[in-house]
Amino acid sequence: MAKIPSHKVKAGDDFELNLTVTNKSSPEAIAAETAVIQAQADYDEAIEADPQVPGDITAAETALADAKEAYALAIIVDITEWDIASSMDWCGRDISVFTVTKTEATVGKFQLTAVPAVTTLWKPRTYDADVQFTIDGKKRSSSTFNLIVERDVTNE
Repeated sequence: MAKIPSHKVKAGDDFELNLTVTNKSSPEAIAAETAVIQAQADYDEAIEADPQVPGDITAAETALADAKEAYALAIIVDITEWDIASSMDWCGRDISVFTVTKTEATVGKFQLTAVPAVTTLWKPRTYDADVQFTIDGKKRSSSTFNLIVERDVTNE
């Protein structure tokens, strides 16, 4: 069973969670990942060569860096036209709605925030949260993640 991702926050502090949407299952992403795997194998082979030829290692190192960059570009998702909402709950009860800000929409980056006036009301415990995307009228939610709210000794 996979471990649920979690993020810690102190009650009464500013809450900011930076997230990025990626698509690792598109045909382009799969092809790019395959290229990274091959480039890594070629690099590993160049490193183990006896005697080592610096030109071969440099070429393999450059090819690996290029393949990784191509993969990073292949998994980018443009969220410009998406509607995004996020909230957290505890025991099935809504606790808080986050402010969602697209920080770099063309590369899938956005941020969830809550101000101290809101987070002060959060009791120390573990909450469930997710992000809901509305794309072309269809709703899709992220995997659930946990927010672990800790007591802020200084703010009390």
